[in-house]
Amino acid sequence: MPRRTAWPVSLITLFFSSALFAADPPTGSSTSDAASLAAANRLFEEELKLAARAQIYLVLNLAEGSITVKGRGLELQRIPIAGWSTAASLPATPSFKLRARPPVNRPRAATVENGPVSAIELQNMPDTYTLQFDPGLLIVVTPSWRDRPWEWLKAMLQEWWWGVRMTVEAAGQSDSVLLHLILTQEAAQLLAWTAVDGMPLLLTPATSP
Repeated sequence: MPRRTAWPVSLITLFFSSALFAADPPTGSSTSDAASLAAANRLFEEELKLAARAQIYLVLNLAEGSITVKGRGLELQRIPIAGWSTAASLPATPSFKLRARPPVNRPRAATVENGPVSAIELQNMPDTYTLQFDPGLLIVVTPSWRDRPWEWLKAMLQEWWWGVRMTVEAAGQSDSVLLHLILTQEAAQLLAWTAVDGMPLLLTPATSP
């Protein structure tokens, strides 16, 4: 019985949270405060839509430094972020959809003599990869420069080049943003394991660290 009542409770919680954000801002609040309030309200509205469906989705909270795996509004898993950076402003749109999961390092096919094929495990998942979301968000995942200096450097160069390209292109013509996430090997593999084609993502922006 508790399993039947868990998801409606989570939806009710999200609903009342969004209602609080939908309230009129206090008199005298600045324009930036009003814009932040509107953005937060929009984020809650998007999560209400996702929580009403029987699907798993991600909430990327850059302010808290975490990626939360959720279903029906309930937290299923929290993946910590060691660091992040971007060469451009993050999109105003809070909702995205993953085009395709990262490629998997599948075990080598076994022959009849060698026995059955091994199942894909967490350790087979990559720790350096790129996730492309629609509309216009590219997330590059790498370990830290201490763990994998070359992979980290490649991601930084890619981020720099992306920023240069956006600056050179005509204003308003480039609507894609590259976001570099630094994760531990275990966290990166867990995210790759969780990701599926078409998975929704909610992005909570923050000022650059």
